[in-house]
Amino acid sequence: MGTDIYGGIEIRNPNADEDWYTRPPWERAIDLYPLYSGRDYAAFGCLFGVRDLVGWEPVAAGRGLPPDVSPELRKEFVEVAGLDPAVHGPTWVTWAELARIDLDAAPAGVRGALVLRDDRTPALEERRWVTDDWPPDVLDRLGPGPAADGPAATPFGEWRGGA
Repeated sequence: MGTDIYGGIEIRNPNADEDWYTRPPWERAIDLYPLYSGRDYAAFGCLFGVRDLVGWEPVAAGRGLPPDVSPELRKEFVEVAGLDPAVHGPTWVTWAELARIDLDAAPAGVRGALVLRDDRTPALEERRWVTDDWPPDVLDRLGPGPAADGPAATPFGEWRGGA
């Protein structure tokens, strides 16, 4: 079963700390869905520690809902979590934290990335991190790896059905 990430992007009203301001400090700006609807487990692991298959140090794992989250988003989470036990693990991240992420970094021990495509559905691809060994499920699908010495000895290129 796959894992999905749902959420909302909120903005803090610049007047929220003023004495005269009476509305909630945070307001929902947009749902995450129209901006991202995929299943990038590397991103899920790096950001939130979810489906972390290679050992990222997550940026924003397990924080819960922010104490000052908008009433609208809090109500929505409580309702949806009450209907589906698979909905769990709320957390949040700031723009500043996202801006500090080194997009060229990889978890310790990672040798590279493997992009899997099927000629029958070329628009769909699966990306996997590779460590010192080829992922066993990939070997099951494609046969022996392109280099007998493992990923570290494999030159950049294409691996078609173990060839």
